[in-house]
Amino acid sequence: MAAHRRYLGWGVFLVCLGLVPLAVQLAWIDARTAAALLRFWPFILVGIGISLALRITRYQVVGSVISGAATGLVFGAFFAGGIASPSVICAGDQPRSAPATQSGAFDSSSVQVNLELTCGEVDVTRTSAPAWSTIVATDGDSPVVQADASSLDVRSSDARFASPFTGGSNERWHVTLPAAATVSAGLTLNAASGDIALGHGQVSSVSSTLNGSDATLDLTGTSAASSLGSTLNASSMRLILPASPVHANVTLNVSSLTICVPPTTPLAIDYTNTLGTNNFVSAGLVGSGQGWTTADLGAPASELHITSNLSSVSLERSGECP
Repeated sequence: MAAHRRYLGWGVFLVCLGLVPLAVQLAWIDARTAAALLRFWPFILVGIGISLALRITRYQVVGSVISGAATGLVFGAFFAGGIASPSVICAGDQPRSAPATQSGAFDSSSVQVNLELTCGEVDVTRTSAPAWSTIVATDGDSPVVQADASSLDVRSSDARFASPFTGGSNERWHVTLPAAATVSAGLTLNAASGDIALGHGQVSSVSSTLNGSDATLDLTGTSAASSLGSTLNASSMRLILPASPVHANVTLNVSSLTICVPPTTPLAIDYTNTLGTNNFVSAGLVGSGQGWTTADLGAPASELHITSNLSSVSLERSGECP
């Protein structure tokens, strides 16, 4: 009987794990609503507690069902929507300090920009001004800003990963970069959200790692071929690609990725999947094995190599990004 109860718990878990992504795929709910379910993560502990309490009673089967359902629904929210509000796992206060501004100028036409944020929000824009600038507000220690003639490095002063039990400061960063420079960017977000608009200027490469985070990487109008590398762990990303070809490698672990491209952009996608979902057929791609392409590859194509583990990939070719 114990083995049968264990199978029942796993069965309920898997059903609930699939229900939330299915509801998103069928447009019963949107990804943001699904991700909002993550705020109910304590129900996992409640479910396990009920299961343990009922183990020595005649209602132990009910406990297995409750535990499996609670765990499956929360993990299904990760699977379908990533992190809609990373602040739910940061215990710091809202920024209390007056925003502090730093600025400078690059002497090189090619620059390296590295941003590493733990608990907070960051937005990056590009302007016609020749200087870079950072505007930062925080409830704790200020981030470390280092710059020279060809690089800018901004890092949270506390590099550890915050949690509901250990706390962590909340920070708000606004970073402005000159559009005239060719940018190579490195981005690390831990329980944070980012709106990274690097388009309307040259971008040579972008490397990003998201841990329990949500980000938009907008390359609209990028005027040079770009190399992209991203790793998402329990996170969500909207990747807005330019019309010019890019080469991207993306690894998803219990995460969600929305790729937005102009409707006429040729695509070639190499997709390795473990218990994941995609909408490539409805987006008009032609598939053969792990390869997916647009019908006509007459022009140079953007090449995407995607490894998906318990994750979802959605392709939007309408010219709009949800």
